[in-house]
Amino acid sequence: MPTVHLLLSSATKTPVVELTTTVCTVLRELGCAADVLYDELPAEDSDDPIVVVGPHDVYPHLVAPDPDAVSRSLARTTLICCDRPFTAEWRASLRQAVSARAVLHVSELGSIALRRHGIPALNFQLGYHESLDAGAGPGTERPLDVVCLAALTPRREQVLAEAAPVLAAHDVDLRLVGSPSTPARPALGSVWGDAKRQLLATAKVSLNVHPDDDFAFEWLRALDALCNRSVLVSEESVGFSPLVPGRHFVSGTATSLPLLLDHVLRDPDQLEAIREEAYAFVREELPLRRSVEGMLEVATTPVEPRPPRRLPRLPRLEDLDARADGQDGTNGDVSSSSSASDEVLQLIAKQNAVLKKLFFDLRAARREVAKVSRLVDDPSAPLVETTTNGMDRGVTPDVTVVVTVHNYARYVRSALASVIASHGVDLEVIVVDDASTDDSVSVVRAVIAEHPEVPMMLLAQRLNTGVQRARNLALSHARAPYAFILDADNVIYPYALSKLWSRLRDDPGAGFAYGIIERFIEGRGVGLMGTHPWDRSHLAREHYIDAMALIRVDAWRQVGGYVSDPSMELGWEDYDLWLSFATQGLYGVHVREIVGRYRVHGVSALTMTTLDTANLMGRFRDRHASFFNSIPGEDE
Repeated sequence: MPTVHLLLSSATKTPVVELTTTVCTVLRELGCAADVLYDELPAEDSDDPIVVVGPHDVYPHLVAPDPDAVSRSLARTTLICCDRPFTAEWRASLRQAVSARAVLHVSELGSIALRRHGIPALNFQLGYHESLDAGAGPGTERPLDVVCLAALTPRREQVLAEAAPVLAAHDVDLRLVGSPSTPARPALGSVWGDAKRQLLATAKVSLNVHPDDDFAFEWLRALDALCNRSVLVSEESVGFSPLVPGRHFVSGTATSLPLLLDHVLRDPDQLEAIREEAYAFVREELPLRRSVEGMLEVATTPVEPRPPRRLPRLPRLEDLDARADGQDGTNGDVSSSSSASDEVLQLIAKQNAVLKKLFFDLRAARREVAKVSRLVDDPSAPLVETTTNGMDRGVTPDVTVVVTVHNYARYVRSALASVIASHGVDLEVIVVDDASTDDSVSVVRAVIAEHPEVPMMLLAQRLNTGVQRARNLALSHARAPYAFILDADNVIYPYALSKLWSRLRDDPGAGFAYGIIERFIEGRGVGLMGTHPWDRSHLAREHYIDAMALIRVDAWRQVGGYVSDPSMELGWEDYDLWLSFATQGLYGVHVREIVGRYRVHGVSALTMTTLDTANLMGRFRDRHASFFNSIPGEDE
């Protein structure tokens, strides 16, 4: 029997690599010699069949002995396409499909689309193999309610944000990666191989949200779940046959997903029934061995090679990339003078720096005017007026919640209500009002009076000192070993503190813990923040962790607290704190659950702060030079 050569490239995505290695394993179980080659064609002096899985990723990276070698190899090549129909990747695969020996697609929908383009494609039905199964049998304990393994896209962000209230009420693991993952370059937070299967085997439900408006059934993701008895809850799809919704998986619209999730998680008998029926079906009716046998027959049966033909008006991926980069000359009139562009960018940077300086100078002046005005108005009044309730009970709380307020009377009650509704931790609340001119102080005092059972303290400042000093003031009064930072216009979910606290408590090397945060406008989820795990290199490149986090109070003391620099306010004080922790060898624990809600405002003072980001990043590099110098490539 000939050797089957399976071709991959260093750019092939991890799920496709896993599929290819599984196909190679099955071929060997069938008694066939098989190997996997990366970025190269096999020798031309044999008639050994070639199988290319995910051709759109493979062919741009093939090293061939001459320009026509790829065309000659197509006569003995069987393509297995995995891309969704009519995407750019699918169109790129057509270039080879029109001349290949045979073409297969992992979904019936994809096969139909190829046949409509004149390519006699067959279906390569994905199915069960022992190597895909972690071996978690019936009755295995599944501590996770929901797992979601997916690339992060704007649509997925929005759908998951809208489902946040339900997700936040359960134990979930949202593995949302921000870049394509390959075995050579795994994306931050990605999981694959045995680790992925073990994760799925601990989850009651595997959640699938479509990346965009193409609702093709995602077979690779579905099979991973079904082979590990994790019930698939998916958006409505096309091309799922022979699976049956309601029997083998749960399906609904994007808006109904939260209700579906909540319903199935509250009905363990239904979950168990779907889990076992789906597992039995893929194992008995969809063995991968059957599909590999069919592929082997197609790849080795003599056929008349099809003459090559052209596909007009189908741009290649590399053409699209070149056009986007301006390499094909289409943008020549715009980018003909790089020096002129550089001058414009430098002018904008200078203007931004001036605007930012004016903004901070104006704010400093307003603070000084307010200071003089209040001191003249009542020179004998204390600078900080304290209101307490239940803070002297002698019981050390688990968590101190720090809430800073400045003119947020309309929001602070909601923020405090969300904290008071927390479960699973003993807490105290310290509110610092940073010289509000609205009714913020009155609202906070009313909440304190309404909840005598909650230890609370209000530190009402007469002078506006900025969020950095306000937080430092609150933390200096904290009795708990851990403190959660909450701005007065945001809210948290009931189990947020307990989830963060348990993770940080169990990891003594961590300085803080942070979770995924839902962004919302007028009550509706619109996106997510905090989806990326802790990574020093990522932190050196950008400020990606919000203030809404649980910090170890001793770590805060160790680094000297929040920086007292007005130019580093409005979000940058958090970045400085994370850099200070990292400089001391501390790190952040990423809790892959939705823990809070971040209110999205319109144009705000933060817009002014980000005008001159490049200059500000330069200051951070100087201030935390030892950290940045420890990152490969950052000290060049």
